[in-house]
Amino acid sequence: IFLVLIPYVGDNDFWLHLRMGEILVEEGYFPRTDILSFTNEGKEWINHEWLPQVVFYQLFKYGGFAAVSLFTALAGTALFALTLYGRKLSWPIAVSLFLVAYGLKLFIVPRPQIFAYLLLLSLVLIIEWYRRTGNKKIIIVLPAILLLWSNIHASVILAIPILFFVLIFEKNKKWLLISSLAAVGLTLLNPFGYKIYWQALQPFRFSGAYHALLETQPIYKVLYQPSLLFTHLAIIFTVFWHILRKRLTVLRPYELAIFILFLAMPFVAVKYTPFAWAAVVPLFLKTVPNLNRKSAINLVVAGVVVVSTVIFINDRNLFKDPYNEWPKDMATFIKTNNLKGNFYNPYSWSGYFAWENKEPVFINVALANLGGDVFWDGLDFEKGERVDEVIEKYGLSVIVSPPWVPMPYAVSVKEDWSLVYWDNFGGVFARRGHGNDATIKKYGLTLKYFNDSVE
Repeated sequence: IFLVLIPYVGDNDFWLHLRMGEILVEEGYFPRTDILSFTNEGKEWINHEWLPQVVFYQLFKYGGFAAVSLFTALAGTALFALTLYGRKLSWPIAVSLFLVAYGLKLFIVPRPQIFAYLLLLSLVLIIEWYRRTGNKKIIIVLPAILLLWSNIHASVILAIPILFFVLIFEKNKKWLLISSLAAVGLTLLNPFGYKIYWQALQPFRFSGAYHALLETQPIYKVLYQPSLLFTHLAIIFTVFWHILRKRLTVLRPYELAIFILFLAMPFVAVKYTPFAWAAVVPLFLKTVPNLNRKSAINLVVAGVVVVSTVIFINDRNLFKDPYNEWPKDMATFIKTNNLKGNFYNPYSWSGYFAWENKEPVFINVALANLGGDVFWDGLDFEKGERVDEVIEKYGLSVIVSPPWVPMPYAVSVKEDWSLVYWDNFGGVFARRGHGNDATIKKYGLTLKYFNDSVE
């Protein structure tokens, strides 16, 4: 599983987290307003992911991309180590966990959520262990888990329905009630207090913007990883088939309530899948048949090892240079020539340019509303709509664009704009009369049409 989960480091959010970690560690400054974009500068920003940002930056500072990748894979593997703790390994369990790991491969990336997955799983397991043993020392850990979780990610809100279902359906819950109340109270000990919960509701508060993103599409619409939907449906089918056969002799009522709630979440947005699986896989394993033939276990484990090794060799994630996947030369050109003024960048490049150029970008993708009007203006702009309006509204002097959208053509035909740089990632346009005339004179091209077919 560790080999399967070793991720590629360098998605857009990772760069943003790296930049914020740098600010927190090197500058010793904890921002409460947006300092990454010029379009929303000064507006309130609930940076609920501040603690993992510090961790990722320190890992990168002392160990580079390899350290971040290996740490992320280790955190993902810990999910399965915790899940298997105290359980006897059978070949159906081995196959099930391998399929779950392969499905989670998309989500085990250096983002703060990986810590939240671990804490969610820990919460579920601690409740299970406490119910089974009655050991009060175990339940005392709950407040520490939620306190840590509230400083890692706003998904700490997911702990509330879990604790609610347990308290509703279980007996002998005095110590569990005390521990739960203390735990929820301690979640307010974060830099933003109760606002951490307001942040957690952002997909509902700004559903229009969130539904424009791929990761917020329902799981049945995200077909780039078919095994994801297959595994999710297999988990649902296995549990309900077992319920029909055994009539709830294994799953307790609170576990069934958790199961229904969390397995419904990916049908709202695919990004909730790892949260759902972290909560239900320990319950799911109770329903997996315990077929315990030693020869079958050995054969399955050997097969898993071979397949995992092939995946690791084929991916080569540990040996990739993430900078090669981003407009590094474009960013270097902007810095070297000291291009001045507000510059537009695509939504999906915001994190990278925030890290690489250390200058305010067009949009801070981590804001609760994805930048508000800026998000929608950016979408229209890339489609070549309202081009003059967006340029004037935000006082743009430099435009960075990929070549596969209509916008660069719309800009290239304007007399006051000049293409000064381009490569396979896209191009850089500068506006005359806004402090960049020397660069335009030196590098300006007369090209009046720009797309990915021009050579």
